Amino acid sequence: MKIFIAVTEKAKTGGGESMHQLASMLNDMGREAYIYYFDNAKRTEPVEELRHYNIRVANRIEDAPENTLIVPELYTRVMRHYRRIRKMIWWLSLEYYFQSLPADTAKRILKKRKLPAIFYPAVLLLTPLKTQASWQNYRPGELADVDFHFYNCEYERAYLEKLGVPAEHMLYLCGPVDDIFLEAEPAEKEDIILFNPSKADAFTYRVIERIREKDGSVQVIPLKGMNKYELRDLYCRSKLYMDFGLFPGPERMPREAVCCCCNIITSKTGSAGNSVDVPIPGKYKLDAVEKNVDTAAGRILAMLRDYERERGDFDGYREKAREQKRLLHDNVEKMFGIPQRET
Repeated sequence: MKIFIAVTEKAKTGGGESMHQLASMLNDMGREAYIYYFDNAKRTEPVEELRHYNIRVANRIEDAPENTLIVPELYTRVMRHYRRIRKMIWWLSLEYYFQSLPADTAKRILKKRKLPAIFYPAVLLLTPLKTQASWQNYRPGELADVDFHFYNCEYERAYLEKLGVPAEHMLYLCGPVDDIFLEAEPAEKEDIILFNPSKADAFTYRVIERIREKDGSVQVIPLKGMNKYELRDLYCRSKLYMDFGLFPGPERMPREAVCCCCNIITSKTGSAGNSVDVPIPGKYKLDAVEKNVDTAAGRILAMLRDYERERGDFDGYREKAREQKRLLHDNVEKMFGIPQRET
């Protein structure tokens, strides 16, 4: 049996790295797993940033019933080219899947161009012309017919269940954070607030502005242009990580931060909207709307003052992030018939 994992060569972090981690783990376990770069099938080596993993690269997918093809949810169109191989989807970002659908794309075009809803049918009809590739992705009504699904958070599992995917055709598989975060030792904490600028919207920047108005001594630092060691060191010095953006999946940065003993405040969107994926008390989750700017800024400043007292509120989230590495290994063994390790 050969296992082919289809990814784009542009995906070098986040979900793309998780796919490479899976291939590496399978190879380490004695399986024959390959990365297949569907947007550059001539490639013979892993992308440079991920060559430290145990990766083999395939130039084609062998369409045979004994083989398996795994794709992320954004590229299910790759599966349409194969009829015999066993097909699996690894769900990494549910919100981004929604955004790739023609109906959602049409709504965003209407909003961007400030067109009335009466134009929706026409825009929907023209959407495939603008998104030809994603138009070929599997629609929600087709997902129950896929052989198997991996989900990386409860948010996705509930969606698949709603579509009629049987429980026996699903399995939890979440890419863990890097060991340097899992093994990090926090330094003396400072009044530093961290955020990911690639996810920050107007609400986040309004909150930052209000924080600085209330207390100019607090540092608010965007996480950009840093390697993982620099990130770890900054997490370990900082008291708080805030993320008011979308949570299309489990999200790496909040898990990295909490492992380094940052306290966390989030939105209520996506996977942050339930207590399984982001298991922190409800008082640390806010609706990211304009009327809550003052509330968010005040709560964040209070969290800096109360850091030591509130630190234990995030033990459950920390433990979940640390447990994901073991669960990934055990569930890969379970799925691909690899003998369980002796204990």
